Parts: sequence; C-alpha cells; structure tokens
Amino acid sequence: MDNNKKKIFSVFFYLVIAVILISALALIWPVHRKYEKMKNSVDVLNEELAAKTAEAAKLNKFVNDLETGPKAVEKVAREKFGLCKDGELILKYEKQPQK
Repeated sequence: MDNNKKKIFSVFFYLVIAVILISALALIWPVHRKYEKMKNSVDVLNEELAAKTAEAAKLNKFVNDLETGPKAVEKVAREKFGLCKDGELILKYEKQPQK
C-alpha cells in the first residue's frame, strides 16, 4: 500500500506541475506577443527616426550653405526663381504632350 501511495503522490505532483506550467504559459504567451508587436513598432520608429535625422542634417547643411555660400544662393536663385546675370539668356523647355 505504501508503494501505491507513492505512485499516487508522484502522479498528483506531476499533474500539479503540468497545470502550473500550462497556466504560466497561458499567462505569458499574450504578453510575449504584445512585446513582439511593440518591439517591431519600435524598430519601425527607429528607422523613421534615422531617416528624419538624415533629412534634418541635409536640410541644416543646405540652410548653412545658403547663409554662408554665395554659390548656393546663386543656384537657388537660378533654379527656383529663374533669375540670371546680365547678358544671360534663359531657355525653358516644355514637355511635348504624348499622344
């Protein structure tokens, strides 16, 4: 009878351990999925941040060039405002409509 009690106790013990493990898994799994989604979201936001930081650095360089370099000012005046020096002629080409 003593051997039977040990078997029953060991089965009960393993059953309790199995229930605890399954309960822990059931509680942890949704949190882990949420963590993975948030991690992916953070990765996407970090990529966007890197792109925006690079764009900001490019724009800051452009502004600095405009403030300090006459060639940059001349380039903007020619390209965006269509200005030219005395004696220069501006030619504008229009695209032909495709049929």
